[in-house]
Amino acid sequence: MLSFIQNQIIFYIALIVVLFLPGYFFLLAVFGRKGRLGLLERFVIASGLSIIIVDFLMLLLGRIHILISRASLLVSIFIFILVCYAIYKVFRKNSVRKDEVLFNFSSKQLLLAVLLIFLTFIIKLDYLKDNVLPSTTDLGHHLYWAKTIAVTGQIPDYTMKDIGQSGGAYSIGQPKPISDFIIGEHLIFAAINLLTGIDFISYFPVVTLFLINMLSILALFMLARRLFAGHPQGQNIALLTLFFIGPIFAVAPPQAKYVGGGVIGNDIGNLLLPLIFYCYFRAFKEKDKLMLFLALIFSMGIFYTHHLSGLLFLLAFVIIVAGLIILHIKELGGFLKAWLKIIFSPLIISFLAFAAVFALAVYTPTYLTNKAVDTVVGSPTKVDHTGLTLGDFEFTVGEFRAALGLVGLLLFAGMSVRIWKRKSYAELFLFAWIFFILLISIRPAWSHLDIPSARVANYGAYPLAIIAAFALAKLVAFLRRNADNKNYLIKQGLFASSAILLATFAFASGFYDNAQYATRSSDAQKTVETFAASAYLAQKISPADQIVTDHIYVSSDSFIKHFFMRDYNFPFYRANLARYSNNIDKQESCTLEMISTPDSPDSQKCYQDLGIDFTLIDSRFDSQQFAKSAAFSQVYANGELNIYYRNIN
Repeated sequence: MLSFIQNQIIFYIALIVVLFLPGYFFLLAVFGRKGRLGLLERFVIASGLSIIIVDFLMLLLGRIHILISRASLLVSIFIFILVCYAIYKVFRKNSVRKDEVLFNFSSKQLLLAVLLIFLTFIIKLDYLKDNVLPSTTDLGHHLYWAKTIAVTGQIPDYTMKDIGQSGGAYSIGQPKPISDFIIGEHLIFAAINLLTGIDFISYFPVVTLFLINMLSILALFMLARRLFAGHPQGQNIALLTLFFIGPIFAVAPPQAKYVGGGVIGNDIGNLLLPLIFYCYFRAFKEKDKLMLFLALIFSMGIFYTHHLSGLLFLLAFVIIVAGLIILHIKELGGFLKAWLKIIFSPLIISFLAFAAVFALAVYTPTYLTNKAVDTVVGSPTKVDHTGLTLGDFEFTVGEFRAALGLVGLLLFAGMSVRIWKRKSYAELFLFAWIFFILLISIRPAWSHLDIPSARVANYGAYPLAIIAAFALAKLVAFLRRNADNKNYLIKQGLFASSAILLATFAFASGFYDNAQYATRSSDAQKTVETFAASAYLAQKISPADQIVTDHIYVSSDSFIKHFFMRDYNFPFYRANLARYSNNIDKQESCTLEMISTPDSPDSQKCYQDLGIDFTLIDSRFDSQQFAKSAAFSQVYANGELNIYYRNIN
């Protein structure tokens, strides 16, 4: 018990060190103790910055060939904090600018905000308590690379070995680059493991993702408040945003479902995207050089963390810049002159130079070095890349959010003249954020991008939450004004009834969406048995032995590789059957035939040529063909899984 308490204390201290302190001291160096940022804004931005800073520090350690260990990581973070604190003491200590009071809610509004956050936390926690044991495919794959960093102390090469065929013989090929992973998805988890010693197959990955997910909700809340800071309904829009992204859609993707599913890139991306838009919004609106500095840091960070999130930001940024030029077309010369002065200031030029040197000399994202960008440019090829129907998109982002989001977009269109006259940046940013999400989700061929439509659609939940909140706040304010003025557009009684019906629809729709995903996990025992069988094999096999297993029926099979740490694709596995027939994913059939028909001549040749000695399979679905075969002997069983050894003549 004492050991458990000690581990918990160390874990939460590590979270503070990795996810808060570097960013906090960096903000101290940039802004001082007061000024420009409120308490909530400083906390959330510091957390996002900390992820990026720790990533960059670890990449730098790897580049200068210093072993990434607990000591080197702590020393590098400590040195960074000391440098930031020294800058604060020399340049920012005497800053007297007052913090801006943005979240000046009434006591009732503050209570409502706390209640919404609490409900969101509890609903997510209720779902995740049955999914805290890491078991999902994505999480297993990602944590393999995080464990590689922690075990080797080096930045990994994203490669894997696969089965090839030449001249009628099968062989295990040389390592080939993988395009699916980005270093920023793994460094934070490696850092926490190094600082705590807690195993990757434990609670800490899911808990860490859970905290990042909660931070993303707070980031969206503060972005909504900032976008509509001067709006008469600004506070209500922020609270409604919290409602739409919080309790009523707390489980559905990209919320707790992605946390439990280990979709690391999306979870971190959904934190960084609101922070990027927050910083750029303030930079453009206030002509603030320091906010632009932060925006550029977040922009650089997202491209080291998740390429899809980075791509969506880049597409939105193009619309934002074009929109700003159009809004300022009458005074374009002065507008450009002011911004060129900011862009060519020593601070911004220095950072751009740093980013270029870092990308060229320290670490270039692997999706650039292995030309993975080429794989997403072009007409959609896979079925899940060809677009969603409107009904599918509505289900993905939530029916209530989708309906009110459409109303909000129509309001934006109707107010286009006012947006032009008032130079309203808020609507421009929201439109830019949602435009390409809608386009790629519903009509990907028009964008000429070959990426998963449903995955992109999940990004729509965040901007649509703000747009829907804006629409509802505007409608309620309009109807209430007419009701109070007794213009009989809508009577007060009817207004109250409509509000109750709308709230009922919102709760029913949101909690129905939650219910679709909030299934209780019945696979915990299966996962434990997979780990037990893997541990047995890890003790028994020799370095020359090869293994084949199954992805279709074996639970948590992506974690099997953690017990061997030989290669990302070790052991080989039978994939979902469709992957062998789509002419894209699987270019070999050995893994299919060795499990499905182990006694066939082709399968025996695969076993022989590849040197595969052990087969790990589900005891219910695939054991019969092995039990009846004289070529295999059963050497292990645990109720869920069987292991067979190939009898070598």
